[in-house]
Amino acid sequence: MRTRKFGSGRRREVWPDHRLIERHPRVCVLALARDGGTVAGVVTTLRWTNGFVATIRAEPTRLIIETADRRQMVALDPKRCGFLVRAGMLCPACSRRCVHLIENGGIFSCRLCCGLDHSSRHVHRRRWSALGRIAKLRGKIKADPSPLSPLPPRPRWNTAAAKYDRVAAEIERQEAILIGRGSQWTKS
Repeated sequence: MRTRKFGSGRRREVWPDHRLIERHPRVCVLALARDGGTVAGVVTTLRWTNGFVATIRAEPTRLIIETADRRQMVALDPKRCGFLVRAGMLCPACSRRCVHLIENGGIFSCRLCCGLDHSSRHVHRRRWSALGRIAKLRGKIKADPSPLSPLPPRPRWNTAAAKYDRVAAEIERQEAILIGRGSQWTKS
């Protein structure tokens, strides 16, 4: 008998706070362009709540970002969209066109080069992931998505019945895990 693994197969890890974009200072070229910060000769000073300060000097084809200990040049990459020109920058590390550059270790680069991710992708991952898995599994056999509700009757056809048996067994296992964790949630 072959065992089947449910889900995408990717291991979900809990991201620490220092790997989230929202915890790092970032430069948005759209905000700079809106405020006139990309016009040649304009100097803009940005201050973040964590005390980080950067001075951005605009030149015709690039921005020069200066921090306390570094000086970094970033190429501007305007893109024409019909009658409009949309501002953009090229990541100094990978030359990818982006709108935001994020500071990581004193260097500004895109989120992919920094290895960062948005916090919204990791909300409730640790605590409520079992509920999401149960709802997804219950949807596969057209059952009510709420945990511990009765399952629909087993189909007659062999292939559908085999799928139903596999999914029902996984639902039972996930609900048992959820019940085991439920006692921990109510104590806090």
